[in-house]
Amino acid sequence: MYVTGNITPYFKSYLSQFQKISNTDMFLLLSLSIIWATILFPLGSYISKRTHPRLMILIGCGIAIALMIGASYTTDFMSFLVLYTLSFGFSNGITSALVNPDNIDPDSKGIYPPEVANNVPFMLQMLSAIWGGIALISTIMTFGPPEQVDASSQIIINIQTAIRTEPSNSFPLMNNLEEVDVEPQIEVLEAKELRKLSIQLREVNVPSLGKCLTSIQFLSIYFMNFMSICKFALALLNLVVGMFFMSTYRNFAAGILKDDQFITLVGSLGGFASSIRFVWQPLIAYFGYKKVYGSILILQIGIAFSFAYIVSIKALFLIYICLIFWCEGAHYTLVPIIIANHFGAQATMVYAYAFSFGGFSQLISSALEIFLLDELQINGFYYLGGVLSFCSLFILIAIFKDKKFC
Repeated sequence: MYVTGNITPYFKSYLSQFQKISNTDMFLLLSLSIIWATILFPLGSYISKRTHPRLMILIGCGIAIALMIGASYTTDFMSFLVLYTLSFGFSNGITSALVNPDNIDPDSKGIYPPEVANNVPFMLQMLSAIWGGIALISTIMTFGPPEQVDASSQIIINIQTAIRTEPSNSFPLMNNLEEVDVEPQIEVLEAKELRKLSIQLREVNVPSLGKCLTSIQFLSIYFMNFMSICKFALALLNLVVGMFFMSTYRNFAAGILKDDQFITLVGSLGGFASSIRFVWQPLIAYFGYKKVYGSILILQIGIAFSFAYIVSIKALFLIYICLIFWCEGAHYTLVPIIIANHFGAQATMVYAYAFSFGGFSQLISSALEIFLLDELQINGFYYLGGVLSFCSLFILIAIFKDKKFC
């Protein structure tokens, strides 16, 4: 996902041989990938609770590989858009070696010659083969050693007291749960049965997903009715910035730097920078949410307003792209922390729906691109991104209150 901007120029060059393709059309690749993920995320979370990980890997990777292979054989843009984005558009630095091994530069319109463009189907097929290998290895790794059941794995438990669900003022959804009584009994349970019982006992106090999603807590967070919604407003505004950079940096820099392999390397390193997003979590624990997120916003503002002036300097171009990818990835680290703090045991399923902030940011970005790209041009959009980040900084300082609902 994070290097989609790295390979969309090749897609444009290939598909332009069969029909007219614009830059705005190609920006839809990343946008639709995120939107499909938003739609399918809740389904994946639901299935994961009821299916063995091995089957989940086979289903997910099997569908993705089939869609990617299908995309490699189509020459129609709309068919390619659906097939490729449904596979979620993942790729990596190997794409440049497969599609443009001789480092041939595009023309003034950003179009690569046929000897490069016609390598796109082969590139997609090779990526599918790589996915297949990864899926096979992952499936094999899910086979653990057989459990040896002996006397030490049998545990005697004595259930002597009732399981009670005390009313919680901090989470009103629990107030309506009835008291559950369990008769005193002695049972001998094996390890597997004990783990299952432990899960069942914990779930007695967990409100249903439907109650969580219709609760005042979730709705206030998501629709900005109470102070904590600023967390989602900030993510929504700033993902527009990061996603637009990811989609456009290659097109913007190709005519200036005229070094296809270097730009590909930058995109790959940017993807790596995003992968080390975990660094933000300990920083939050030490400095607090406001200081850390404020630092992200200041970085984004500085990058957005100065990027157009430094793009010709390779070292700065590399640093800027890595920083913006790192900042963009931070949102997918920060938001799960917020959800976990608010919804505890239901956090996984709640986040599956909260993840739609990525899809909505893409809808906003796509709409802006369609209606304003010709007037503002790409560098104008970077300035617009800086303005959005500044708005987020204002919300963070003036409105946001870093405290829990429950």
